[in-house]
Amino acid sequence: MIDYYKILGIKPDATREQVKSAWHRLARKYHPDLHPEDSNAEEQFKRVSEAYEVLYDEGKRSVYDLTGGTVFYTNIVEKPPVNHYFYARADQHAISLNEELEITFTYSGEGRIFVKPSFDEFFMSGPPFVSFRKLIHEEHKIRETTLTYIIAPVKTGVFEIGKASIKIDGKKFYSEPLKINVTPNNCYFLNKHIADGPPLHFPMNFEYQIPGNKLKLRGNNPGHTILIPRCKTAFIFHTIGAAIKICCTLAGMIYLHRLMDIHYLVGAAAGSFFGGLNCQLMYRLVGIRSKYKYAVEYPLVKEYAERGYLYGSSSGTQMVSSSFIYKFTRLIT
Repeated sequence: MIDYYKILGIKPDATREQVKSAWHRLARKYHPDLHPEDSNAEEQFKRVSEAYEVLYDEGKRSVYDLTGGTVFYTNIVEKPPVNHYFYARADQHAISLNEELEITFTYSGEGRIFVKPSFDEFFMSGPPFVSFRKLIHEEHKIRETTLTYIIAPVKTGVFEIGKASIKIDGKKFYSEPLKINVTPNNCYFLNKHIADGPPLHFPMNFEYQIPGNKLKLRGNNPGHTILIPRCKTAFIFHTIGAAIKICCTLAGMIYLHRLMDIHYLVGAAAGSFFGGLNCQLMYRLVGIRSKYKYAVEYPLVKEYAERGYLYGSSSGTQMVSSSFIYKFTRLIT
């Protein structure tokens, strides 16, 4: 017989709050994360957790007290160990260049030291999403954790996403590698051209207000970045267009102030407007879509906008919206 009261250092008439308090104190003392090389501490932690599970539950505690612990402890000892699992999945294995796919890593129990595989041929669109759920696995009530990475390929070909690893109950688990076939994509900004140049990075974020602070916003930083496929020709003309707008903005700010005594900001706005007109004329002559006007029309951008995402990176305050910052930077570049 095991004396659970003695393990927790409490009396048989202890209240549930006293049981919980004793468990918190001892769990902190023997937690395996604080003693990674001490197997005795891990065993003590299991015994303390086992005692808490029995004594905190009124039904289990009644059975324990009536039988002197014999019946209940026998049931606990004979219960088979959990066969933990860890696996990786891709929501698709054939995808076009710069399009997004989800890679999920799922494991049971209390996993520690997760090591993700290298995504060398892929662009990570943002930080991973973490979700939890409780379920019954082999007659055990466990917690299942899922890590979801959204990535986009930056090269064509067949690529392998290597093994990930995680330690569960002191044992290391590995996921199976995943093969992804990446095919060419069309340039979004120039018709009848293959996307063979640097894609346009379109930043988005999901903001929500911080409770108790009307001005503060919390958003994902760096947030979520969408890759819009682009050919080399479109990239070159977009770069030239950005240079034209920057030069015109600076010229308007400096020369209009000197020649006509116009305020710097007014001169910069006038120069930016003039540069933008020249860019649009250039784009029309060569048949290229403007990155400022047409990027927001990209199907994936519109899909995220419908989910509540905003353009640009979060400013962190309601005083300045991320959409305003995005539009301002696009206007001058």
